[in-house]
Amino acid sequence: MKSLSYALLFRGELFRWGCSKQGISWQMNVIASHIAMLVKPLEHAGHTVSDFVAHGHLACGAAAMEDFISSHGARLRIAAEVPAQSQPGQMRSSLDRLGPLLAQHDVLIVTRLDLTLLSPMGSWACNLDDDKVLLASRCERSNWERYNCSADHLFVVPQRHFGRFNASVGRVLAVPGRYGSKARCCFHESCMQGSGHGCYNVLQTLLPRGASQIDFCWPPPGAGMRLHDLNSNYRMPQCGDVNNTDLLRGLWRCQRKIWVQIMLERDGLFNRSTGKLTRHGDRARGSRSHPFWL
Repeated sequence: MKSLSYALLFRGELFRWGCSKQGISWQMNVIASHIAMLVKPLEHAGHTVSDFVAHGHLACGAAAMEDFISSHGARLRIAAEVPAQSQPGQMRSSLDRLGPLLAQHDVLIVTRLDLTLLSPMGSWACNLDDDKVLLASRCERSNWERYNCSADHLFVVPQRHFGRFNASVGRVLAVPGRYGSKARCCFHESCMQGSGHGCYNVLQTLLPRGASQIDFCWPPPGAGMRLHDLNSNYRMPQCGDVNNTDLLRGLWRCQRKIWVQIMLERDGLFNRSTGKLTRHGDRARGSRSHPFWL
């Protein structure tokens, strides 16, 4: 089997769990999980892996950054701050800045700085040596059936398709219908939450053989589950991981929890500093005398 060179690009926000000891530990676990579940299996198979990091504003200081850099070991090629006001901007800027270096490798893997891998590469339903562009998974069944929604936290791109993948980022398809271009765009400000959940739709218009050259590495969420829910293959940040309202605000799915906390705090039932209900809040929950519950 031919030895391949892999470029592993970590994108997104560093230390998303905050700068506490536990928060920094969560971040280090992300890198450790990629080494154990992805990098080591690839190296064991005779391939080489180079790490690239495109991160947002550094929030936890130089010491934390030094620990983060050292966690990559000798594989790290560059860690660049790529500030942006949105996910689409950060994704686009990351590829613009690091693209020439990434394109020198046989395969590009784009992952997230808040994605913890839980299953080894050998158990995935995709072949990383294939000629296909690989996505993490389909979204929940209802969203997949509505507009081909796909997860955007992992992409595997063979070198020959790198130009097409690069062209897909920031592209919007003019499609009529209920969801229209909002669901058929890839990391663009007009996309739903500015996400890459519509990248499947864009990529199939750019690849020579369309959707037949796209595959998925993990199964879609099971009944009653969402993409961000804990599963056997990966872990995304959970709303209960941190108590800091400002950090939670960065997770759009946690917006309702923030609103509930603000309402309870206003009524003296929630203590933001502890992240817990007050004594009166416990009583209110027990008697169900307040309309909002954590």
